[in-house]
Amino acid sequence: MNGRPISEAPEQSLYGQPQVSFRPNDFNSVIWAHGYDIICEKAIRCPCQGNSGSPLPDCQNCHGFGYFFVNPRRTKALVTGLNRNTQYVQWAPELMGTAAITVRDEDKDFLSYFDRVTVEDEYASFTEMLVAREMIGDEVAVFLSYAPIEDGIVAVYTFKDSESPLIKLDPSVYEIVPENPYCLRFAPGNVPPETGVSVLYKHMVEYHIIDMPHEIRASLGKDKKSGQFQILKMPIQGVGRRTHLIDMQRPNYDGSGIIYNDDNDSDTR
Repeated sequence: MNGRPISEAPEQSLYGQPQVSFRPNDFNSVIWAHGYDIICEKAIRCPCQGNSGSPLPDCQNCHGFGYFFVNPRRTKALVTGLNRNTQYVQWAPELMGTAAITVRDEDKDFLSYFDRVTVEDEYASFTEMLVAREMIGDEVAVFLSYAPIEDGIVAVYTFKDSESPLIKLDPSVYEIVPENPYCLRFAPGNVPPETGVSVLYKHMVEYHIIDMPHEIRASLGKDKKSGQFQILKMPIQGVGRRTHLIDMQRPNYDGSGIIYNDDNDSDTR
């Protein structure tokens, strides 16, 4: 520690004390056998903030969020909702959309604060009201909080007036832009700019890690051959929260926010 002298605490005698040793491989086997397929992406603070400490709204790396995400890794995790068991604990709104996410110790580098975790095995339904924006030419579009799965747009409604039924748009007049999976584009003449649009769609469940209650988790165990104590690395657990409950910015229609900075990707788009 920078050459500073460090005093040592006296050892605790364990003579005659019963020892309980965990078996990490059993935990890891449970995660691999019963866990969900997930993709973890590392969160890195975007340097666009400079001395101001505030991200640039037009930054195409973090799309104004302040973090960009790199090096996706597919692995498995146990995912348990924190508000699921409310028999003895009062339901708490601050736990809404949160889940405990447990991975093997070897995946520790891919589960830390603000990292993004996407569950591939399951999808969720989500609805939001968005304001249509005029794009290049006559195109009008809205930007969704999540990327819909294939054929995931269930319904799109627009408002006429207070005394008329809502207008349900025919699927032929809208599409997800291939270059930007967050962008829902409308055919010209169907949705005026600055019009409210309600969208119901399906998407893969996505979290951001907001807490690490078990960031350090290890135990002592005996080596079978030498009998010496050794450190046993245990599974790591983080608390994730759904993306739409965090102040996120959506990628723009022109491609902002979808530049890739992965280590193994020479092409940035």
